[in-house]
Amino acid sequence: MYDAIVIGARCAGSPTAMLLARRGYRVLRVDKAKFPSDVINGYSAFR
Repeated sequence: MYDAIVIGARCAGSPTAMLLARRGYRVLRVDKAKFPSDVINGYSAFR
């Protein structure tokens, strides 16, 4: 059981999950990419 599920663990997802967890929520953070990744943001890969 989770209070929140965050899809995408990059620039916005990771801090969101961290802030929710600090407030006591049980958080599941998922991302389809393997870590570590040398791509900082998914949009930069298509430029």
